Amino acid sequence: GAAEAFHQSAVLFQSAMSSFRGILEYVLTEDPERAVLLGNNVYYELESMTEHEGFRTRMIDERDIDGIAAAAGSGEISAFFMDPIANSMINPKVTGQDRLNYPAFDLKNIITRLCSLHYDKPFYFVLDITSMGPLFQLSEYLKGLDVPANLHFIQVESGQKLVTDGEEPSTSGVVYVD
Repeated sequence: GAAEAFHQSAVLFQSAMSSFRGILEYVLTEDPERAVLLGNNVYYELESMTEHEGFRTRMIDERDIDGIAAAAGSGEISAFFMDPIANSMINPKVTGQDRLNYPAFDLKNIITRLCSLHYDKPFYFVLDITSMGPLFQLSEYLKGLDVPANLHFIQVESGQKLVTDGEEPSTSGVVYVD
């Protein structure tokens, strides 16, 4: 349907990681034969969790919009997890000068391409919006786009990092679902 009909609901989890786990379990339980696509710059603990738990995943450079679109449209992938801000500074796998190299992603173009595809099965675009700031509104990116019925947007936000700047001992994760 049209992006103007975009509706959101929110679910609160104990932490952002439990949010990611819940989403992974849902999309992989729904269709266990399909894999999940992880952007190269997702939170490193998400990548570690998927490896440890044996989730079927593939990695992709978030700047490869053609590759993302090809994977999303293939029917072999159930979800694409992306962190638009990137976690290069805190990822222990990234060392030296590479910690200072934040890749620039074209989020509007990624969303536009995903909306241009046909999906026979549900496909989920999972966006970690923790560091995007309070002015980020996914609905602004969807204006004027025809969102396919089987394309779903899920936004994850770490309450600890954004709301309390990591200062509080308590944690939370919020999932916004269209």
